[in-house]
Amino acid sequence: GITVINNLSQMVSAYPSLADAVDETSAGSLQHGLIKLLACANTLGRLASGAASDALRTKRRDFTTRAEFTTWCLLLMGAGMALLMLVPDTNPAPLLVTSVAVVGWAFGSLFWAMPTLVREVCGRPHFGANRGLVGLSPAVGGYLLSTKVAGRVNAAAADTGANEFVAGGACYRNAWGVNLACVVVAALACAALAR
Repeated sequence: GITVINNLSQMVSAYPSLADAVDETSAGSLQHGLIKLLACANTLGRLASGAASDALRTKRRDFTTRAEFTTWCLLLMGAGMALLMLVPDTNPAPLLVTSVAVVGWAFGSLFWAMPTLVREVCGRPHFGANRGLVGLSPAVGGYLLSTKVAGRVNAAAADTGANEFVAGGACYRNAWGVNLACVVVAALACAALAR
């Protein structure tokens, strides 16, 4: 999620069909619109996931545990990353908008799910310390995936070197693949925790 947030402007400007819009404000408005969409989806994901998880826990106690619910949130993030990998170079806007909405919703859902899951799994006595440890994952993962991996993927895709601009989906496609692999591992680990 942080990889998308940190690279959203560059993603939009990387697509020639968006950069070659009739006027420059068109591509700029898409960038601003996607940032707003991501923020709104993030907020709605947090609110809806909390309400949905609570409803599933109280109405049907055996329907889903918090760990199972978190696994579904991770799978939703994986779907968002897979969609980003599929954004075509021609007419990228519709799938780019859908992908950003899914990633934003999943990111918000996960930010709601993680503290709740830590509370249920670890209990109250050491919640602060355990939540602090789990809270490191967005910082460490965000740095590694959004700067190191995404930067190297973009540099590797450039024909003439690290400082060249890469056009189209190639500039981030492999970064989304790495993110997707990380999400799959996290979903499998959370599913194992749920068992």
